[in-house]
Amino acid sequence: MAWFNKRQAQPSLPRGRRSLPLLGQTLAFHGQAHDEVCSLVHDVNCSTVRLSVLARDVALITSYDDALQVLDQPWSPSEKETSRTKAYEQLMAAFFSPPNLLLEDEDEEEAKEHRQAWDACMNPSPDGAQRAASSIVADWTANLAKQNEVDIYEACKSLGQSLALGTFLGLARGTTEFDEAQAWSEDMLRGQFSLPVGFKTPLYQNAFSRGQDAKRRFDAMVQQRMAAGSCPFSERAKDTGIADASNASHHAMFSSNLVVKAFASLAAALVLQLYRQQPGQATLAERIRSLATDEAEGVISAVVTETERVSPPIIGVMRTVVKDEGLSLHRAGVCIPRGWDAWPYLPLANRDEAAFGPDAACFRWDRYRNGKGSHDGCKQPLTFGAGVKPCGGSAIIRSWLRGVAMRLISTRISLNFAEEDLGAGVQDWLGWYDQPSNAGKRATWRGSVKQLPTQRPHKGILVVIAES
Repeated sequence: MAWFNKRQAQPSLPRGRRSLPLLGQTLAFHGQAHDEVCSLVHDVNCSTVRLSVLARDVALITSYDDALQVLDQPWSPSEKETSRTKAYEQLMAAFFSPPNLLLEDEDEEEAKEHRQAWDACMNPSPDGAQRAASSIVADWTANLAKQNEVDIYEACKSLGQSLALGTFLGLARGTTEFDEAQAWSEDMLRGQFSLPVGFKTPLYQNAFSRGQDAKRRFDAMVQQRMAAGSCPFSERAKDTGIADASNASHHAMFSSNLVVKAFASLAAALVLQLYRQQPGQATLAERIRSLATDEAEGVISAVVTETERVSPPIIGVMRTVVKDEGLSLHRAGVCIPRGWDAWPYLPLANRDEAAFGPDAACFRWDRYRNGKGSHDGCKQPLTFGAGVKPCGGSAIIRSWLRGVAMRLISTRISLNFAEEDLGAGVQDWLGWYDQPSNAGKRATWRGSVKQLPTQRPHKGILVVIAES
């Protein structure tokens, strides 16, 4: 592709849509990223496409192998092609104070030790955190069983709030502190996804400024809770040699509203997979219920992994190219210039047929049943990153999801919904659309699936609850 030619000193690459001005491209991407990206990939016949988002030059990567190349970077600074710090510091640093794993990769030796300390702290979770999570899930499931009908995403978001604030900060739903923390966390997330310019007058305060005020209050609460010994992970962090500043910064990050919404996205998709009713077949929940405990746990782990592959909560991961000669992508055959952002686009990279086979767009519950996949060479999803720097909280999120599935199945309730009412976009998001009856058709996600800050159905999905 000539327009990704690294020999150009000032690369003149075509914008996402030549007819759209810079602001138009940004709004088109934020309004419906998936449809825009699918259309661009088709139009330019290349798995890496160019967009301008908030005045940033972005190469969006949809190939699994190329996305893995971007993410799986070595620790050595001399070999590094992309930087996480340079990508995130502009958008995230104002709300996640350093030292923070999200913002580190420049001082590699120090960052490596910092990462290893947090890995030791998080895996496995402290006993107190595991007990708290188990109790929260049990209470949520018992309450769910008493309902007649719920919006499944909102129900899962409520659970995510209880898990994040309860597990990391020891806050209980129904208390003033819990409500304050949740409100501040929501203001922080709105500020994080707004223009990074604060504006405050006696009569008006913009989202970024409100988010900054909320961050100061939230951080103060985190430090108070840690000092009072209310945070199960805090004592573990001290035992592994993590400094107080890092301890506080990561407690704020792990209990943030972005984590809540990411969990809610995955949990809602998982529940829908478990209780999907196909003609002539028992639901996955019913089939798992009939298995011995060890086998049931294995199947649930496989279903969680496939759910995370097909329906990733976060649409992309940001990296900035730092190699002088640019980043040459092996699969796409293009070179991204130094200083550009390289963003793996997970909804397509996780469905790349070259990595997952001709049924890559389909949810197949047994794809990972044997741990490594039901056929040789089954790749792992990129949802939580890859290489030496994956998401630090991935093990906890997965354990929460497995706990939700096991508790729901053992509670013996059924969750009923009409698949045809979900619409083509939501069906495609769940991996249910790619079937013979839809051959040659592309499902639009516009108006059906909200993608930012996390993916979820645009409209509520009501499920009817009954005894099984």
